[in-house]
Amino acid sequence: MSKAITWILVTVFALALAALGFLLAANWQDEPLSEASRRTQVYVAPIGNQLLGNGHVLLMGLDAPPPEKARADAVEPARQLGLKILQREQERWKWNARHGSLDADAAPKLLDPGNAAITAAQILAEDLRCAPEQSDCIAWAVQHRKQLAAADPARRAVLARLAAIANAPQYANVFPIHHAAQVPPVAVLRAGAELQLMQAALLWNDKAYDKALDQLELTERMRQRIAQSNNLVASVFATSSLNHGIVKWISNVITRDGKRLRPQDAERLQKILEAPRISLRNGMYGEMVSSASVIQSLGIALKLPPVQAKESTADAKAADSRTESVLHTRRFINERLFLPHQSTNIATQGWQLTMDLADLPPNELQAAQEAAADKRKALIDARPRWLGARNIIGARLFDQPTESADYVQYIRRGIDVDGFRRLALLQLLAAQQRVADDGMPAWLAASPAALRNPYDGQPMPWDSASRSLSFEGSVEQPQNPGRSKTYRVNF
Repeated sequence: MSKAITWILVTVFALALAALGFLLAANWQDEPLSEASRRTQVYVAPIGNQLLGNGHVLLMGLDAPPPEKARADAVEPARQLGLKILQREQERWKWNARHGSLDADAAPKLLDPGNAAITAAQILAEDLRCAPEQSDCIAWAVQHRKQLAAADPARRAVLARLAAIANAPQYANVFPIHHAAQVPPVAVLRAGAELQLMQAALLWNDKAYDKALDQLELTERMRQRIAQSNNLVASVFATSSLNHGIVKWISNVITRDGKRLRPQDAERLQKILEAPRISLRNGMYGEMVSSASVIQSLGIALKLPPVQAKESTADAKAADSRTESVLHTRRFINERLFLPHQSTNIATQGWQLTMDLADLPPNELQAAQEAAADKRKALIDARPRWLGARNIIGARLFDQPTESADYVQYIRRGIDVDGFRRLALLQLLAAQQRVADDGMPAWLAASPAALRNPYDGQPMPWDSASRSLSFEGSVEQPQNPGRSKTYRVNF
């Protein structure tokens, strides 16, 4: 019996040793970073010219407290806060690159603008927002004129800053991108942009058409700048939510005054509606860099002991006296389970496939998405797997199909709102050309490709009963009633 037990133990030990050897062989050396992966880990600090008049710096400091004096420059506090956030984010990026974590007590923290920071509720309370169920936001603004016209230092400051962003000499994200980076105050941005549209609505209702369209064009310029940002949160807001709000505003104007529009006003509205769809490639690139930062941080954190604040207690001294052999053992084991370079390359390859989808014509998107999934699978199959023993942690955490995740839904939602723009442009042209109801089907059948369904190229459908044009998008839209996929303009 003792010999049998001995043989069993020897066999188990031999198998364990063989498994360890196989694990060592599979993970003995990480692969080199691809050029795309290498670029995600590089940050070049901006020089003076890149900061001078940079609209993104203002966006980061948008919620800075308003100046105490009513006549003081309301934009400068935002610029100063933005520069302070930039300095802090550079410190945080360097710390993270060294320690792999920003959770330690000694790590630099997010810059808090303080209790006096402007909030979204100060700009536009929730009960003043034009809800998706409200078909006419101009009428809504007129109904709440008193509240919307109320003078407030925070409102004045945010509106001045949004105008400065729209008119800034340049707009570029000069902030380091990492997984714990401070994000722009999008809630304040949303409230400010909606207030801009509300004020434009009041001006239009008061027949101050030039001023109303000046305000609308200002909001559209700001939208286009933010939409091209490499911050995905901001760019998604600009391409979807704010884009929808601008188109809805224009559609409301056409419904009210389409046949009475002055030619110069119709021309300005048409120019806004004809703006090309902005790709989310830049925003997704920023998300790719952020994902790479997660992997880089994990690779560093798995090899280093946790960073602790300096203490003189006996317990702290005991913790600091851990033997070098324990640290070497920890590093050795982690390096056999997680390969940061290969993990970064895996994630970057997936992101590049998703980024390529952002620039495609809508009618090619579905087939390209399926092809991207097949290509991604081929890349996985071509990679040495070692029966699943290579890069056990990285392969499971970061080998995820971004081309089928929410990121493609963001692309689709941007296309859907572009379809909404086409509806509003058809609404404008039909009003200007005084197309009769019974002539709408033939008129739509002759419409150019740029005014048809972006996915299948078919003419937009006319509903004679409701006197409306509609378009069925591909994903839910929170700005539509009931989060519907259906977009509609009324005549």
